Amino acid sequence: MRRRPRSRSRHCFVYFLKRESDGLIKIGRTSNPRHRLQTLNREYGERLVMLTYCEAGLQAEYNLHNAFQLHRVEGEWFRPHQRLEVVIDMVAATDTIPWDLVLAAPQEIDR
Repeated sequence: MRRRPRSRSRHCFVYFLKRESDGLIKIGRTSNPRHRLQTLNREYGERLVMLTYCEAGLQAEYNLHNAFQLHRVEGEWFRPHQRLEVVIDMVAATDTIPWDLVLAAPQEIDR
């Protein structure tokens, strides 16, 4: 009798972290935010601070990257600005991504 592979229902989280040296914000995705923070701290060799995270998947990360593309510095790193900071605060307070704010036209909010 063949065994079926065990199904792994892995949670996926979108996280926001801040690099203390220059204040840039990273929007990323992982199955384990705490472990990811430890790994990135070792990789970058500097202090990174987890701002918040919530359960969300690849499409959510992609949409966030696109929504804030005007503020992208490199890869998943973004300059801090008002709308991004409000989104981070709302994720921290509600454990959900405020899509109405994220997807609002940048010219309406980003000034």
